[in-house]
Amino acid sequence: MQQGSQILEVRSSSQTDSTVLHISGRADSANADKLEKSVSDVVSGSHKRVVLNLSDLLYISSAGLRVFVIAAQDLRAREHACAGGAHRQRARRFDRRRVYQPF
Repeated sequence: MQQGSQILEVRSSSQTDSTVLHISGRADSANADKLEKSVSDVVSGSHKRVVLNLSDLLYISSAGLRVFVIAAQDLRAREHACAGGAHRQRARRFDRRRVYQPF
């Protein structure tokens, strides 16, 4: 456990034509590289749909948000992405950047 914060965890699960990324903890500048690698691995994969489960995401900084903005741009060019479960305050940050499409 980092000082005063929860470490970022990213798990994935696959369905027939989609991958769900379960993201929990804090997404900040200290771990944005880890988040970017995890997300880009899934985005560049063969699944048509990527779902970001953000229900356990406690905090996101601009560095973490940047990862989602880039992923959303890549996914829009290909198919479809959606994010769900974000708490109201974090959902607003995504919505302002047209990243968040809740399910």
